[in-house]
Amino acid sequence: MIEFLPLRADIENDSFENIQYLPFVIDLLFENKQLIIDDYFPQEDGELLDYIVEEITSLYPWFVVGLLDGEPLGTAWLTHWHYPHSCQLHACIDRKFWGKTSLYAMEELLKFLHQTTGIKRVQMEIPEFNKIAINYAKKTGFQEEGLIKCATLKGGECLNHVLFGKILC
Repeated sequence: MIEFLPLRADIENDSFENIQYLPFVIDLLFENKQLIIDDYFPQEDGELLDYIVEEITSLYPWFVVGLLDGEPLGTAWLTHWHYPHSCQLHACIDRKFWGKTSLYAMEELLKFLHQTTGIKRVQMEIPEFNKIAINYAKKTGFQEEGLIKCATLKGGECLNHVLFGKILC
């Protein structure tokens, strides 16, 4: 069974939720930072860690950890809400769960989002170089909608994103 739990790590207000999964999430994001981090993120590990913790708290309850039978399998966070219509999804899945489990996890996450919020559309922007994520998006039913040229900078160079969308209703 897959479940999604919100994370909160509000140190300033001493408010925490499901904090036991924070080390997993941080390790996962740091392991994959070459795929996630562009020039607009803090580049130093300490500053990046602070940034991640701030994001977790500011996006509450939409920075979640996914659990498969109680074991963390990945994390997802939702931004750019146009409630109740659409949002943007970002996700990172532990490599040991890639394949059928990750496909099922995405299906369950989208079902969870639609049932709890009524959201009708989810979109993802995936760096053009990340072929694994692009194939994953296609396998999970997202439709390629276009190319966002020079969507961000990485190493001072323009980086294109492929835009994907999925209608949930």
